[in-house]
Amino acid sequence: MDIKEILIKNRPNLTNSTIKTYISLLNNIYKKVKINEPFNINFFIKNYLPILNYLNNENLNTRKSILASIVSLLGDNNIVDIYRDRMMNDIETKKKIDEEQLMDDKQKENILTQEEIKIIYNYYYNKYKALPVKKNIYDKLNKEDYFNYQSFILLSLISGIYIPPRRLLDFTNLKFNDDLKNNYYKKGTLYFRNYKTNHIYGEQYIKLPLKLDTLIKQYIKYRTSNDYNSDYFFINQSNQEMSTSYMNQYINIIFGNVLNRKINIGINGLRHSYITNKYDNMPKLKDMQQMATGMGHSINQALLYIKK
Repeated sequence: MDIKEILIKNRPNLTNSTIKTYISLLNNIYKKVKINEPFNINFFIKNYLPILNYLNNENLNTRKSILASIVSLLGDNNIVDIYRDRMMNDIETKKKIDEEQLMDDKQKENILTQEEIKIIYNYYYNKYKALPVKKNIYDKLNKEDYFNYQSFILLSLISGIYIPPRRLLDFTNLKFNDDLKNNYYKKGTLYFRNYKTNHIYGEQYIKLPLKLDTLIKQYIKYRTSNDYNSDYFFINQSNQEMSTSYMNQYINIIFGNVLNRKINIGINGLRHSYITNKYDNMPKLKDMQQMATGMGHSINQALLYIKK
């Protein structure tokens, strides 16, 4: 059985989007560990030491996701407990960090403020927004220009400047047309039906601000006027749908190119920055819980007492 078949057998309740994400994470770690063996389940059984050693360099959230994918792949194999113990340790660490609402050292090193994000966005906006128009909308851009232009459009959607930044999956499967299963754009609106919490919230939609919608319409006009053989909004070097891990690396490159240094901000860093900026003066959850307990009700009830 291949990797996908094993994941389905071991975890029949996994959604298709989660399986796709897990395969992407597994494939990515296989490439990075750089051991000359076939990409199959035995690779993760035999090489747990170099894999765990490599994962020490990953941030907590990424490592936790990778470990979850490996645990799902291995099922009842006797090596699985080694990975699971590390994953549970990371989950406990993450829980403590979340309760204290503190950034770890890597987050401090890689986080950007909303002002810094705006400066980087404006750099791309001023440099690339009119690129197809200058060249002629029907003339295909060279590869470097195209990917700079695509970077600008992706940044427009995930930076938090126009709309709240959503998870990567919401944009890796974003299409120009409605195929009845993926996310898509139509008449100034983004529709999301394939995303992590769709089983809770169902199909969602976001009406785009006029300025963002104008940029998106120009991008669609350029892409549909030139043959890229893909209906996906964002494509990799092979004109295929981006995986979530590929898009996360792509985001890091977008920011790193302007900052002139390596950065591992990813989509989680952008979401963190956006929320922190929105609720900067909000007390810590731990303090709110103590206050709510003292008042004899829940945090949710306490929030209803706040009047603006």
